[in-house]
Parts: sequence; structure tokens; C-alpha cells
Amino acid sequence: MTTELLLHFDGLSGSTTFTDSSGNGHVFAQNAAHVGPCISTVNWQFGAASLRNNNNSYNNYIVETNSLMSFGTGDFTVECWINTITTSGVIIGQAQGTCFGMNVNNHKLQLSSGSSVSNSFTSTTSVDDGAWHAVCISRTSGVTYVFVDGNLEYHAADTTNYTNAAGPCILGQFWYGYIDELRVSNVGLYTTSYTPAVAPFPGVAATGVPDMNSFSNYLTNQMIDQVLRAQTPYAPASVYVALLVANEGVWVASTTYGAASYMTVLASDGLYHLYYSSAGGTGSGTPTFHGLPGESVTDGTITWVEQTYNLKANTAGAINEPTIGANGYARQGIVSGLTTWAGTQGAGTTTASTGTSGQTSNNSGITYPQPTGNWAAAPAVVWGVALYDASSAGNLIFWGPLTSPQSVTSASVPPSIPVSDLTFTLS
Repeated sequence: MTTELLLHFDGLSGSTTFTDSSGNGHVFAQNAAHVGPCISTVNWQFGAASLRNNNNSYNNYIVETNSLMSFGTGDFTVECWINTITTSGVIIGQAQGTCFGMNVNNHKLQLSSGSSVSNSFTSTTSVDDGAWHAVCISRTSGVTYVFVDGNLEYHAADTTNYTNAAGPCILGQFWYGYIDELRVSNVGLYTTSYTPAVAPFPGVAATGVPDMNSFSNYLTNQMIDQVLRAQTPYAPASVYVALLVANEGVWVASTTYGAASYMTVLASDGLYHLYYSSAGGTGSGTPTFHGLPGESVTDGTITWVEQTYNLKANTAGAINEPTIGANGYARQGIVSGLTTWAGTQGAGTTTASTGTSGQTSNNSGITYPQPTGNWAAAPAVVWGVALYDASSAGNLIFWGPLTSPQSVTSASVPPSIPVSDLTFTLS
């Protein structure tokens, strides 16, 4: 499967950064000077945030200038979760030409082509009731299918050439409510009723690894011994990138968790952090997770403890990766050298470091093998990555979170990290 667009709509409340996790770099922004659509942590389906637009006027939407939904006569799938009281509004669509649009019209999910609504491609279920619904329009071999909550509600022949006359792609126009977990694929994924996803869609890439300035205790000791104590330089021939798993997935408010639960949550510093509860309990309300190393957070009857110190110490439990050698999982190696890691003067550079940023990043992409089983099945998610000096066991060097945790199963596209997406700083 090729994912053209993947918007998890995760982030801090009020943010207007809408990250595309497909690896294709699509950039959505608020329409000109008009405010309204933003990230909200009030209501969501996955990931503790969603897109909210509470100003359903003509000019209030988010927009991307590329023709990303010019499907032609080929196959496609457009799917997301919505929670709205909008009687009629645009979920996503191109703005000009014989273009594709997924809309709510007269209470129902509908497909539009250009400025006209195709009344035949309409759901039987109303979706403007203020509850979350999985909505999907998919075409396979010249037949288009309309789904609500996984139920096939209409299908018919459709050979429309969906093109776009250089118009932008718009999202959330005339919208009052929420949109979450939106994915556009250039293949037809569904032809019969199906069970909607119970976790965020896996991205084509484990993209957006924030700046990893989280040294392990081992690396700190090596640096002190080499620089100040004249010990043998530490220079592994290769480093190996491991995936880190949180067994209880992304934190969900007012949820019961068992003993020995690890979860990840988007903290107020804008990064995902790992938290642990030894006894478990039942959450209540929306406590504030600051992301401070070792902080203790009370969530109803649960006490969560932030795990930075245990991660730095490579402590089992906090450091939890899929079983090496099982279900196709293996750490991915990168040979150490000037050509494989950028110098501090900038991404992609291949000469000795001369910059002042203290930052390096991968000069080559990292692709994992196809999972043959579950690496992180819901509710578990891959939430971060770690660098080791061996393909198994070994010494932890760095670790850091992903911008969008995701489940990884045999049905997932193999995780990958594009060039320059794995960055870390010595500071």
C-alpha cells in the first residue's frame, strides 16, 4: 500500500502545525489570515488530540497547495474519523476541476465531483449526531464504495477521472466539530464491510523523531572517560536503531490500567514521554503531564512516574522493544562514518564537523523488514527509537520519542525513517 497523506492531528492544544506522517511532506496550514481550525485536546479518537474547527464559515479551513488527490481513474481510499454536528460541510477535497471531495451533505456522508455532489454515492447513516464515526470512500477497479463505521452502505460503478486544475486541497470547510486520523491512499483498501482501526494508522515512516538529546548513562560515562580521563576512544563500527514499545499504548483519560503498565502521553513540552504505574488503577479527569524527568502524576487512583531516568539507565521494562528475531523484527544497522551521519554544519553533509549546532542526523534512510506478526499490537504502540552499539543486547547510546506513536502488526507497512529524520544533539 502507498499512503499519500496521513494526518494524526496530534500536538498541543491550539497548535496550527498539522504533521503529515506519510513521509510525503504535505504541509497544511490555516487559510490565509483566517483563524479557526487547530489542534484540540478536548475530544479525539486516537492520540489525545484531533483537528477542531468551531467556525463553520466559508473561509475557515486548512489548506495544502498540492494536487494530492488527483486520482485520475485509478484506485484510492480516503478515510478518517469525524465527530460533528455539521449538516453539510467539507471533510477533505480538491477545490477545482473534476475533483474528488468527501463531504457531509444533508446529514449523510457523500462523494462530490467538482462543484456538484454525487447524490448516488451517499451513506444511509446520518453522521452529524455529535458522536465519533469512521467514514470512508474507496474505489477498486472502477467501483466506488461508501462506508460508515465499517459498514458498506453504497457501491456502484465509477469511472470518473478525478483531476485538479491547480487548485488547493482543503480540509474542514463549513465544519463544526472534529476530524481525526485522516489517511489518503492510492489503492482501494475495502470492498466489503470491515472493522475500523482501533489504533492510529501506521505511517509509511516512523517519521519525525524529535531532536534526541537524551544521552544514556553509558554514553555519558564514555565521553567523560575519553575527554577528561585519557581512556580509549569509544567508536563502534556500526550503530543499530531499535524500536521502543509502550505496552498500554497512548494514554487515554478515565481509563482503568493494570499493574506494571507503561503508557506514552504527549506532555506539555510537546514531546511524547513514557510513564509507568506499578499498581495501576482507574484514571479520572485530565491531569497535567509536564514531561519532567522522574515526575509523579496522580491520575484518579493511578500514580504515573515519568521514565527518563530508567531509559537513560537502559532499564528493562522502560526499555522494551519487540523480540529480536521474532515476527521479522531486527534492529537496523548504520555503519559509523562521515558519509552516513551528517556533520554539525548541516543535514546531509559528509565532511568533518565544523558547525555550532551540536546536531547530527542520518544521511541514509532506515527501513525495517515487513512484520510477519505483531511488533506492537493495540493497545501497544511503538513510541520511540533507541540507538545501540550492537544488533542485540549491547550498550544503549541515545533514545528519543516519535512524533506520532503507532501500532505495528503484520498488516502494517514496514516502518522506516527517512533521510535526516533521525536527529540528535550533543548539548
